[in-house]
Amino acid sequence: MTDHDEEPTWRPVRDVGMMTTVVAEQLAHSKEMLEMFEQARPDRPNARVLDDHTVAETRRVYGQMAADYEELFGEQGRRWQALTLGKATRRLVDAYVAVVDEHRQVLADILALNEQIAEWTIEKVMATGDAELGLRSLAMTLGAQHGAGSPGPYGPFGGTGRAPRP
Repeated sequence: MTDHDEEPTWRPVRDVGMMTTVVAEQLAHSKEMLEMFEQARPDRPNARVLDDHTVAETRRVYGQMAADYEELFGEQGRRWQALTLGKATRRLVDAYVAVVDEHRQVLADILALNEQIAEWTIEKVMATGDAELGLRSLAMTLGAQHGAGSPGPYGPFGGTGRAPRP
């Protein structure tokens, strides 16, 4: 039997404050990571380019965290909500559930952005031919001159036709 097959140790409702603090701290970290990954958003002008390993590790780590937030943290909140609680404790449990839900959304945002970034890793950019890079750069430049809004999928080249060097 693996660790994931064992029944979790569910926390008593008296731990709701501590658990809310833990989730809030992890949420703050995840928000910082989302801001960092936003710098590599493919449709962003002068986007940073990540490597395949970073993208794969992000998928692994944040994918597991998202699963844990659904299966463990979410279930913990549902168990507490099912209890007969006083008003003050009910408010604390509701606050816990809200911060867990917010964190689940941030994790989903990280994973969705990671999938976009996966199409524009340094390895993929370096494997792209010069002619294609030039065409993408030209298309981005023309789109920017005509107020086309988002540069589309050409952002990793920052309008220069070249991938930024790490």
